[in-house]
Amino acid sequence: MLTISDVNEPHAGEGEVRVRVKFAGINPFDAKVFGGKGTANPQSISFPNGNGTDFAGVVDELGEGVVGWAIGDEVLGGKGFSAQADYVVVPAAKLVLKPASLGWEQAGSLDVAGRTAWASVESLSLTSTDTVLVSAAAGGVGVIAAQLAKLKGAKVIGSASESNHEFLRSLGIHPVTYGEGMVERILEISPEGITAALDNNGRETVDAALALGAPAGRINTIADYGASEKYGATTVGAAGAGTDDLAALSALVAAGTVRCRSIQYSPLSKFLRPMRSWPRGILAAKSFSNSSRNQRVTTTIFQLFSTGVIAAIAGFAASFTLVIAGLQAVGASEAQSASGLLILTVLMGLATIGLAWRYRMPITVAWSTPGAALLIVAADGSMDFRSAVGAFIVCAALIMVSGLVPALRRLVTSIPQPIASAMLAGILFTICLAPITASVEFPWLGLPMVIFWLVLLKVAPRWAVPGALVAAVVAIVLTTEGALVPPTAIVPQLTLVTPDFDPIVMVSLGIPLFIVTMAGQNVPGFTVMRTYGYTVPAGPALAVTGATSAVGAFFGGHVVNLAAITAALTASEEAHDDRSKRWIASVVAGATYVVIGLGAGFATALVSMAPPIVVVAIAGLAVVGALIASVRSALEAPEHRIAAISTFLVASSGITVLGVGSAFWALIVGAAVMAWLGWQRKSRSQVF
Repeated sequence: MLTISDVNEPHAGEGEVRVRVKFAGINPFDAKVFGGKGTANPQSISFPNGNGTDFAGVVDELGEGVVGWAIGDEVLGGKGFSAQADYVVVPAAKLVLKPASLGWEQAGSLDVAGRTAWASVESLSLTSTDTVLVSAAAGGVGVIAAQLAKLKGAKVIGSASESNHEFLRSLGIHPVTYGEGMVERILEISPEGITAALDNNGRETVDAALALGAPAGRINTIADYGASEKYGATTVGAAGAGTDDLAALSALVAAGTVRCRSIQYSPLSKFLRPMRSWPRGILAAKSFSNSSRNQRVTTTIFQLFSTGVIAAIAGFAASFTLVIAGLQAVGASEAQSASGLLILTVLMGLATIGLAWRYRMPITVAWSTPGAALLIVAADGSMDFRSAVGAFIVCAALIMVSGLVPALRRLVTSIPQPIASAMLAGILFTICLAPITASVEFPWLGLPMVIFWLVLLKVAPRWAVPGALVAAVVAIVLTTEGALVPPTAIVPQLTLVTPDFDPIVMVSLGIPLFIVTMAGQNVPGFTVMRTYGYTVPAGPALAVTGATSAVGAFFGGHVVNLAAITAALTASEEAHDDRSKRWIASVVAGATYVVIGLGAGFATALVSMAPPIVVVAIAGLAVVGALIASVRSALEAPEHRIAAISTFLVASSGITVLGVGSAFWALIVGAAVMAWLGWQRKSRSQVF
């Protein structure tokens, strides 16, 4: 029986520190004790007792002889069956300083799962020659262990339910479904078998690991202790990792090198509800503040509004030059490209407000950055913008139908990841060459922005692209004679464009635009939201963004979609400690987009005064990260590298065959090569 009771306030003794708890976690072990299932050492627990081990909070009292800590330090750690309380007293040596960028939710749930994952990975001495199976790879321990194993250079195969496969792929982990036939499915991923295993699930994993060739001594289990006696497997858990290890892990999580699952939480006063239901991964938590209620509300509102405003400004500044360059590449005049930028910015703001408000989720809508890059690659210098607008409408219609017809949605998302990523990489590659070309042809414009970009990547990565943009704008102003921007450009204006549905342009531009938007934006957008614990309704989200894109197309906009990077800001703890309130940050971001859109004409006129290659160069800096991610994803699976590199080469070649551009042919070539090599491997396996 669990109750919330008033007890005497504890105080720090010699060598101890008292922490005012902000968040405290629940682990499966706590639930077992609560359920009366006992522990590995029942004598270690006497009742009545406290509950919970993980905690994070603020130091508010120091015991005699304590050095190295100060009142107000933000810390995390663990203390068995004591964490779910106002205060916890722990030995000073058991605390870890919380990194400033690590959210309280993650910090308050890291100790047990984090130390368990760290110790289990270290027990196997993994290297780049290993292929390791991690069971329950999407769970609290498994997801950390899988990423730590990958950092060791090992190839990681993670067993998980189908719904978690996309999340694991986003981490570079090869997902495989549990259950009958798992060994065969793993052999399809790794024909040579595996060399080690981390079992977080039970005997099924141990048996599979042995069948796949892993030595018993390189199987570590925290779920089947009988396997140690029966097979000689190791059973290293949380006790195998110390405070220094927890500190190292917290730094990796804070830096984003290791990602944890999204955490659900509730006030401590309501912690009985999640304890009784106990869905996997749910954590109960309590949030405290020493401020008054009015001070707390002011801070919370400021946090939500500032995050929303920053997300919108960063999202716009990072790639608006790419949108302008893309629209002008397919024939848009300066007025039409300004109109396209205006309608895209305003409509994605309104769509963000509508979706976030309707579903009370931090859903954010953005323009298709890879789609804008595709426009530059697809342009052949003779395209009529009316035909491009016809292709935009075709793309919008396909997105809308994807929202209404699940079969089409599944078909598009079933395009092999190596091919989709390689096509996107080929598109982005041409754009990323522009900073080099601009620095050589116009060094007084190109070099300042590249230098600013590099400096800010080191000291403030989020502002690297906006900083490069500012440097470029300053250089343009200093090197341009006469009036910079005509007064008429300051007034926002929409230009109606009558579409022309040219069959060749619809195939060469409309279909690839649809594919890169779905594969390069919408799928990552859904994945990011799931990472933070939000399940976005796919049908309505796609239907809304498709319909919004259709409206925008008539005024020169190419396409809008779910945001990924911007959504990661509004959906994270940076927006608010309480995940149920983060949707407000997205609403603020949407409103900010609407305001920013009013300056689209001014922005277009300003950047249009620079040589076109300089405008593309700014955009090239913005998509370097996307190029890296695409190349990594395309070449990750060794068995598909030939197909992927073939796709990449065709996409980046800029060829036009039968009037159809390289992006479309890249998909055809990649699919053909993959089918041929796949058939060839299958034929050989049958022969031998």
